[in-house]
Amino acid sequence: MKLPVSPKERIERAMGPPRGGLGVGVAMAFLIVSASSFLIRLPLVARARLPNPTSSYTSRSRSRALLLLPASSPLRAFCPASRRPSPATCSAAYASSSMATDDNPLLADFDFPPFDRVEPTHVRPAVRTLLARLEGELADLEKGVQPTWGKLVEPLERIVDSLEVVWGTVDHLKAVKDSSDLRAAVEDVQVRTPQQLRFTHHPHFTDRHQLNCLTLAAQPDKVKFQLRLGQSKPIYQAFNAIRNSSDWETLSEARKRIVEAQIKEAVLSGVALEDEQREKFNQIEQELEKLTQKFSENVLDATKKFEKLITDKSEIDGLPATALGLAAQTAVSKGHENASAENGPWIITLDAPSYIAVMQHARNRALREEVYRAYLTRASSGDLDNTNIISQILKLRLEKAKLLGYKNYAEVSMAQKMATVDRVEELLEKLRAASWDHAVKDMEDLKAFAKESASPEANDLAHWDLSFWSERLRESKYDINEEDLRPYFALPKVMDGLFSLANRLFGVSVEPADGLAPVWNSDVKFYCVKDSSNSPVAYFYFDPYSRPSEKRGGAWMNVVFSRSRVLARNGSPVRLPVAHMVCNQTPPVGDKPSLMTFREVETVFHEFGHALQHMLTKQDEGFVAGIRGVEWDAVELPSQFMENWCYHKNTLLSIAKHYETGELLPEEIYAKLVAAKNFRAGTFSLRQIRFASVDMELHTTYDPNGSLSIYDVDRRVAERTQVLAPLPEDKFLCSFSHIFAGGYAAGYYSYKWAEVLSADAFSAFEDVGLDNEKAIEETGRRFRETVLALGGGKSPLEVFVSFRGREPSPEALLRHNGLLPALPAWTELRETEMRAIGRRGRHQQVTSRAAAAAARRSRVGEVNWGREESKKKKKQGEMARAGGHGMGNPVNVGIAVQADWENREFISNISLNVRRLFDFLLRFEATTKSKLASLNEKLDILERKLEVLEVQTEGRAGVAMMNMVSSSSIQPGQIHSIWQRRQGGESSGRYVVKSSSSSRRRVVAVIRAVGDGGGESTSGKDEEKRRREELERLVGGPEDATFSGADLAALIRSKYGRSYDVTLIKKEFMGRNLLAMNVMWKYREQRSFPLTEEEYLLRLDDVAASLRCWGAVAHVRSSLAKLKDRPRIGKAVSIFIDMPTDDSGARSNEWIYK
Repeated sequence: MKLPVSPKERIERAMGPPRGGLGVGVAMAFLIVSASSFLIRLPLVARARLPNPTSSYTSRSRSRALLLLPASSPLRAFCPASRRPSPATCSAAYASSSMATDDNPLLADFDFPPFDRVEPTHVRPAVRTLLARLEGELADLEKGVQPTWGKLVEPLERIVDSLEVVWGTVDHLKAVKDSSDLRAAVEDVQVRTPQQLRFTHHPHFTDRHQLNCLTLAAQPDKVKFQLRLGQSKPIYQAFNAIRNSSDWETLSEARKRIVEAQIKEAVLSGVALEDEQREKFNQIEQELEKLTQKFSENVLDATKKFEKLITDKSEIDGLPATALGLAAQTAVSKGHENASAENGPWIITLDAPSYIAVMQHARNRALREEVYRAYLTRASSGDLDNTNIISQILKLRLEKAKLLGYKNYAEVSMAQKMATVDRVEELLEKLRAASWDHAVKDMEDLKAFAKESASPEANDLAHWDLSFWSERLRESKYDINEEDLRPYFALPKVMDGLFSLANRLFGVSVEPADGLAPVWNSDVKFYCVKDSSNSPVAYFYFDPYSRPSEKRGGAWMNVVFSRSRVLARNGSPVRLPVAHMVCNQTPPVGDKPSLMTFREVETVFHEFGHALQHMLTKQDEGFVAGIRGVEWDAVELPSQFMENWCYHKNTLLSIAKHYETGELLPEEIYAKLVAAKNFRAGTFSLRQIRFASVDMELHTTYDPNGSLSIYDVDRRVAERTQVLAPLPEDKFLCSFSHIFAGGYAAGYYSYKWAEVLSADAFSAFEDVGLDNEKAIEETGRRFRETVLALGGGKSPLEVFVSFRGREPSPEALLRHNGLLPALPAWTELRETEMRAIGRRGRHQQVTSRAAAAAARRSRVGEVNWGREESKKKKKQGEMARAGGHGMGNPVNVGIAVQADWENREFISNISLNVRRLFDFLLRFEATTKSKLASLNEKLDILERKLEVLEVQTEGRAGVAMMNMVSSSSIQPGQIHSIWQRRQGGESSGRYVVKSSSSSRRRVVAVIRAVGDGGGESTSGKDEEKRRREELERLVGGPEDATFSGADLAALIRSKYGRSYDVTLIKKEFMGRNLLAMNVMWKYREQRSFPLTEEEYLLRLDDVAASLRCWGAVAHVRSSLAKLKDRPRIGKAVSIFIDMPTDDSGARSNEWIYK
């Protein structure tokens, strides 16, 4: 039996009103997308871990260390247990494969994943054995499922966690310790279908029977099980039962979000599809899994494939000592045993530390060009060509979206995010327009500097020249060289400073715990996070260094264990969270520690921000703990927030000490770092906008079956986002892993989206004073208790408001990016000037502060309301006023700036109150309109009562009419007026009654006809009955007399589950002008909906009043009940209102609508 609504509609119908004004989280997105996709900076969907891991490590030292802990320590939640493992644990007892599994580390009980013991040969038997067991557990759950938390959500969390702990371990090893054997094993259980296995040569199997056994064992592969779980109708129906139960309102907000997320994810997993559609959906999912995996592998292989051996040092002239040491170290690993930084040979690769060093510092232009072209064309040719893979991915994503009832894949993606497609496109265009002129000036500055430097390529700068000359311009402009800063940023000192900052802000301490957990490489560090009572609250791994031969590039954070009440053990109230942070910075060279660039310092702070949100969560529900369940475009808030502290003076100087001499980073260099923060900001902004824009176009308007190629789309986007046109052979899309092998498909924009949140969050610390230690500590604790603690258990907007006390504002981001004046740099004012300020008269200070405050308010107004037309005039006016008060000299300018800063809180409060007053006036205007309309309606009713009295005076007809009125359910007050709201009524608030002679004649004629019927014969009685029904049709039944906007809203919500907007229109149909009520596609629960709840009800009051006037309420009620269509984007649902008339269209023309 086919479902009457699409899966998209099923989401909208089942979900009801979104909680907290935003979309719900994505607690089960792992059911659709490969676990390998979710990296951080790709962080949203985290991996849960083993339920009740209850055994010891093979390492006796670890066991002894754990057992020595005090009985009260939460760390004992990870201690070995003497009791037998429960059925919820991953144990070798569940092994059913013919292969030996008793010694398989993936199936053994463990407290932390045995990263050091897992081999590729363990993967196939472990995953297949686990999947076989989970199939049985899922079947048992479906058989006895009940719509209660203990009988549905808790067992489901255990099933999901069991899979993710094993698969997460395998997937992580593939990212940090890749090999061909591990790839083959992962492909078998993750993406290879049984048909593919059947035609694969296996030398270890000698007959068809053994090969068929392997095929059968591969049947419950990972993707098939995920689809089976995601499409479980009993589980889906049980969640719906919870959503619709009388106990719904008693659930916590976190539990409500879990239920809503599970319903949405089930529908997006294809649960609402039947038969052929579901089969097709499943095929698409499996094929996408295989394609994204292959895309990622091709990028890694193409990156590793490029190696350039250099023996002549002049060819790498300009490379700093760290880059030379790294190149020599790479050469040693490739068999050149005598390679050294001084004498070579050297090997250049496309790994980030090597590639960036060449592009920024190599004076050899030919070398830069060769390396740049190789990097730009990775995975775009030969056996590693990703072009066709991208095309297939886009086709399958589009087909998947259509199956689910969406127009494109971007709509599927946005179903799980805060934003909408329209709002994203609007944001990107605004940022592009704001960045373009700055980027053009960046290019002009670069060309001018190259000419001044007598560079032969000055008149023909190419892409491989930009980074080189940008670095030279930065050095010249700010007298700062990032390579010269490396000695000040030794990794151990940076980590100490980072942990000290966490202690100061959030009250936690981070201590080394090496040896407590197995690691996958000797470079990996393990840490314990403790609260103020010295009790462990979380743990994390840190893998800092680049290993190009086996480790994927980039930086990310991911989950090892999530905090969970359900998966607690050994009497502990919760299972503690564990994370891993992975970076790819320059490794130590010789006896030197890892010396970091400032960008690498920012990256570590960024990833630690993600880890903090995961580790400091206080959510005990596993599906929304930490980063799980947080909307994708809000998940970068903590990470980007932490980056800001890299520019905080005290923080930076606490970590920046020379690794040999212990010398502090000179303050003048700190000042230059801050000054250089927004260097070429326009260029870098356009780069991000290009990535986000091409991502959106490929997933919205692009037709993968059309004549245009993906490169045509990129070139079209580049025309408006690149000052320097891209090369014809530019194929960066072939290595754009974010959107083709990660979780950022139709989501790359979220970096900018989250920047607004993170910049505003950091401005809370600026507001209280970054040097006010007590205030900083209090604000940091509030940040921990909201942003870091609430996880996905509350909508991101509500979490932000809980911290900030208001909704986010873009002002801080604009200021941080140099688009608004920065905070004052008091160190630049000479002491004599400050003394002169103190001697100034009180009057001058007051007037100067007033002028500064006016300037500040003007800037805030321009940002918030966009009054660009008057910007220059306001600025001129401010300058004139400032000049009138003696502000022309530097001292007085300093006074104004100081006053601006000192009065920032007062000014902010005034601006906030002005906005509140503006909002109040809007609401007051709307309320006044409503009251005027109500008054007009009452006047119309009185007018109609007078008409009835006129009829009464005409003798028998009048008496008969009054008898009918008094003896029936029709009340005189129900004969409503015919009125209209003029085209300009909404803005002016003027509502005008329009007398309708034709409608008046019609009502009076009916009344007279009823009165004249007299009831003297059967036919007369029938005629009286007919005319009575006609009158009721005109003036409405008894239940319609009080029909209001609230009643109309309830009708629409009951029908569609959403508070859709409603308008009245006039349509021409077959030569007739008809009235219609349109149910529009926008609804009040959307964050982008333009009306408040009060304004929405006022609008519906207008519509309801018109329906009462027309006697169309009953018709609208019955039509809504019968309708099968629902509003879609760009398509409203119309209910035509038939209004008979002698001259077709005359009645319709009595009303004019917007």
